[in-house]
Amino acid sequence: MKVRILLLCALISLIGADKPAKKKDAPSPIAPFQGTWTMVMMETKGVRTPDEALGRYELVIDDHQWTVTNGNIVSFAARFLIDPSQSPRAINLFYMEGGQERLSEGIYTFEGDTLTLARELDQGARPKEFKTTKDAGLLVVWKRSRP
Repeated sequence: MKVRILLLCALISLIGADKPAKKKDAPSPIAPFQGTWTMVMMETKGVRTPDEALGRYELVIDDHQWTVTNGNIVSFAARFLIDPSQSPRAINLFYMEGGQERLSEGIYTFEGDTLTLARELDQGARPKEFKTTKDAGLLVVWKRSRP
């Protein structure tokens, strides 16, 4: 009887041995983006937006949808894709303008609950640094307000 039980246990272990162990689902690379954000700094083409104007801007990120509102008015809506393997990390924002989909290439970084985004306006090339010049660029810093 003991031999049969041991053989049965051995057989059961062999049957399960050819099955790969279940992997835990890796967290989505867009998971840190999800939630509601408040603008704390914005600079456009070298000109910084006054602090008193910033609190009206809110960013809601839901899955791959990026929506910026100013009060109750949507000021920018896009879907986004990221490439965290690049240095600096890359983000592509796809938005509609004049009935056509446009691409805005950018870079991003996270520091705790702070998201910093630099991107080009007017279909420019992806920035290499988190800064603007008098001729180009948008730099925005968002602080998480709700997950």
